Amino acid sequence: MKYVKLLSSIAVASMLLASPTTIFAAEGSNSSSIVTASAQEANSEVPVYSMAVHEKMTKEVELGLITTDEQAWERMAELDKILSSSNVISPMSVYYGGYLSSVAEMTAAIGKVGPIDAYTARGNASEAVRAAEASGYNGANDGKQDAFRHAYWNILMTRDIGASQAKEVADTHEEFNPGTAMQGQMDDYNNSVGRSLFPGGSPSNSSLITIIKNGMTSGKFLYIAGGQLHFTNYNL
Repeated sequence: MKYVKLLSSIAVASMLLASPTTIFAAEGSNSSSIVTASAQEANSEVPVYSMAVHEKMTKEVELGLITTDEQAWERMAELDKILSSSNVISPMSVYYGGYLSSVAEMTAAIGKVGPIDAYTARGNASEAVRAAEASGYNGANDGKQDAFRHAYWNILMTRDIGASQAKEVADTHEEFNPGTAMQGQMDDYNNSVGRSLFPGGSPSNSSLITIIKNGMTSGKFLYIAGGQLHFTNYNL
């Protein structure tokens, strides 16, 4: 999750738009392989929509305009027609600030947890990025800000979609955005601990930020410094 990824080729993106929406390009690969996204424990295929559709759906779910998966599937198809002029699958997906920011990753997340939870998780991601940038921690990549962002995203998702669904989304993100082995260990650990710190109930965002910041201070999370993993109560 630490670098800019390119789609296999612009030709693959063109295939996605030209063919019925049942396939997506595997990213982070040198091949032009096409893979199908299976719905959770089922054989149904997930339609592929542009990021314009996903961005609109994220906002509508956040506003409570779409509340069930059935409504979401209908609205996604409707938006696909309305936004056809914007229906371009971007050849680039930038990591920073980019949780669930590529068509392939978003399609896979929807296949794992359904559209409502996937779009809720994407909204949580935007909040996590914003809060991390305002957190006062340095190190957006591999540093303490990175650790905070992952942990806060996962505690938010746990509150809003449940721990098991949060894990599915977080694991999907890491699968589509692999870094080094050390980076993967850091991210998986911080994701897991973030979920484990959820206190139950319906705490506010500010309450969850406090929980994660307390965890940062007491060394519950990991970050990378000097080529090594350290707990977040360690300072160089």
